[in-house]
Amino acid sequence: MSEGDEVSAGDVLGLAGNSGNSSEPHIHFHVADGPDWKEASSIRIKLEHGAEPVRGDAVTGF
Repeated sequence: MSEGDEVSAGDVLGLAGNSGNSSEPHIHFHVADGPDWKEASSIRIKLEHGAEPVRGDAVTGF
């Protein structure tokens, strides 16, 4: 995938890893309604089973 690509449910966005100053594997991602970060708004995500994590929440086992 490349920056600006549209994604669908089930698409692999990245792999979790443990690099730098971290205590456990993790992945960072940002979901927005447009490609220009200065103009776009963040979009809340919803995972299977209705989970709606927010910044700082740990999500496991899906």
